[in-house]
Amino acid sequence: MFVTSLLAQQPLTLQEYRDSVAAVSREVKQAQEKIVGAEYTKKASISGYLPKIDLSGDASYDFVKTYFGEYALNPFNYSIGAVLTQNIYAGGSVISNRKIAKDQIKIAELNEEYTLEQIYYQADVAYWQYAANVQVLKNAEAYLKVVETLFNIIDLRFEDGMVSKSDLLMVNTRLKEAELSLNTAKRALDISRQTFNILMQVDPNQPIELADKIDAALPLPEYKALNDVLPENMQYQMAEMNIELQKQQVNQTRSNYNPTIDAGFKGGWGTPLINMTGDPIWTATVFLSVKYPLLQWGKRINTVRSAKTEIVQMELQQGIIKDNINTQLSNAWTNLIENYKQITIANDNLSISYENMELNTLRYNEGQIPILDVLSSQLSWIQAQNNAVSAQLSYKGAYAEYLYVIGDNEKAIETLQQNP
Repeated sequence: MFVTSLLAQQPLTLQEYRDSVAAVSREVKQAQEKIVGAEYTKKASISGYLPKIDLSGDASYDFVKTYFGEYALNPFNYSIGAVLTQNIYAGGSVISNRKIAKDQIKIAELNEEYTLEQIYYQADVAYWQYAANVQVLKNAEAYLKVVETLFNIIDLRFEDGMVSKSDLLMVNTRLKEAELSLNTAKRALDISRQTFNILMQVDPNQPIELADKIDAALPLPEYKALNDVLPENMQYQMAEMNIELQKQQVNQTRSNYNPTIDAGFKGGWGTPLINMTGDPIWTATVFLSVKYPLLQWGKRINTVRSAKTEIVQMELQQGIIKDNINTQLSNAWTNLIENYKQITIANDNLSISYENMELNTLRYNEGQIPILDVLSSQLSWIQAQNNAVSAQLSYKGAYAEYLYVIGDNEKAIETLQQNP
């Protein structure tokens, strides 16, 4: 319903596309279910502080006649009982379980944010790729129109005997090339549309108009140093929380070898242990249980040490993640800067190629240059147009990657809204 309502509101903005992809993403739903599961685990952990009640019952019949002294025992025995147990001290395991459950919720929430960032980045790439192919198709249509116009003029002049047949054949060849380019552009647009729509889980071939064009203004964002990025990077924060979780796991492992104290009440109704008459009786007992693991042959020390090595491994893994983020940040910023420069160069080249095409067309009409120069200038113009689109697409992709690395997926949306 959410996606359908968005598609009814044409054209589709980048933010709307992001929201629609996230709304139907199975990866996001998986991450959300992990949060639900972690919350249930936290609720279950509270039971360690509360008393427990267990019910039991049994019945038996002894086919071999037994005696207690000179008295024969009743062969049929039965009992029903209940035990109420209150944990007084569990060696710290209850507290550790509670802290572990809380950490697992935090990790699940960070995982959801990390998954959303991945989905947003994937949506950004698909959106800009689709927008780029829309513009490439428009370029191909414009180029075909220019070549068709030239062909019609040359064809009329050929019929009047004003140009040679070689000129007509050259233009006709270029016309077929323009038609082929148009077909290629349509195919590329269809493929990108299918990818675009599938992410929203709608009909792959449904035409959708975009609100944010490929040449939408996106000024360079502010540079962020590594120390500013790490607190916002979900992958790094998950590594940090995993370390904290493992520390609680060490405490949990240690608690298994600490003394425990339980107290409770045991009550029952049934035949006595020495059952002579078969008449049931009531029983009631209050108890206190103390358990202390006295000798484990080094098992406690070695188990705890093994758990601590997991902390060291996770700290090293966090360092690896930090190095990877540093590499991604440096590469993303470099790509962003260089692709931004390419936009200026490509736009300047586009202006020059258009002016050159206009000038060559005029000079040809005046008989100053051959038709080949006009065709070459037209080809340079369409190449310059597509180069400008490629530069914009590369910049938009680098922009999305940079925001993904620094953990600021809303920056592009804010910029687009400020520069419609």
